[in-house]
Amino acid sequence: MLFKSLLRKIIINIDYSAYSLSELNEALESIDSHKYPENYKRLKDELAKPSRTEPKAAQQIVIAKKNTKKVSKALLCIVLGLFILLRSYFNYESGVIYKRYNEPAVASLESSPKKFYLFLFFTIGAGGFITAYGIHTLFLKKNIMINKLNNKNTANIIFAVFQKSYAIEAKLIGAHNFSPLARNIKGIKKSETTFYGYSENECLAAVIEVDTNNECLDICSLTVDPSHFKKGIASKLISYVLAMDDFSHAIVETAVANTPAINLYKKHGFVEFKRWTPSHGIEKLAMSVVI
Repeated sequence: MLFKSLLRKIIINIDYSAYSLSELNEALESIDSHKYPENYKRLKDELAKPSRTEPKAAQQIVIAKKNTKKVSKALLCIVLGLFILLRSYFNYESGVIYKRYNEPAVASLESSPKKFYLFLFFTIGAGGFITAYGIHTLFLKKNIMINKLNNKNTANIIFAVFQKSYAIEAKLIGAHNFSPLARNIKGIKKSETTFYGYSENECLAAVIEVDTNNECLDICSLTVDPSHFKKGIASKLISYVLAMDDFSHAIVETAVANTPAINLYKKHGFVEFKRWTPSHGIEKLAMSVVI
């Protein structure tokens, strides 16, 4: 009996660390969470690791390198532009413009004032432009955009954002078996709802999922990667979908215990109109707003 028990543990306790991301996703779709709860938990923990949940990690490294090059280029332009402006100042003070030092003057204020001022204005303009370009590049805003997502092609990335965001929400509302965390990649791929993603420097930071029924816009889910919390991203996504045409009103459902989400929707004019407790035991409320 002891041998069988040990053998059973060896067979059941699978080491998911050796699995690839695609193998983990396939395992998650096929595993019976009720029959093998320990394996299910280990599988979810493995998928929650940064190396697993950030499929664009390599791309982020490339972006970081690009940003470093951008800063170096910007600083070089600023230094060069200031040097040209400083030289223009000294030329103005001396009244003589030299192409190179210890060479005959290109223009002087006494012999050829028109030529002198022409060269002076040109160098001041060039120096000012290069300096301004460097400053603009240095403080250029991040590449941020909201786009419609093809959930069939981006299900892995959407799933990663879902897992990290819903894990935080489950702790917030005190849910032990939070149904959104059970949503898998296969289900996301097959979903007939519409997904919009908020990307920052080509990395997906948040996802809003909506459905439409005649003139009603139903916000099915709104998730933000925890590393992008407190940036106002969720509010921007709500504003984005509410600004779409052909809808007279919008509705959303959330847990009664999810105070941050409720307050966020209230800021956009949502008003509570219904409360109930589903079979899973987490009390929910529904809110609506006239667009």
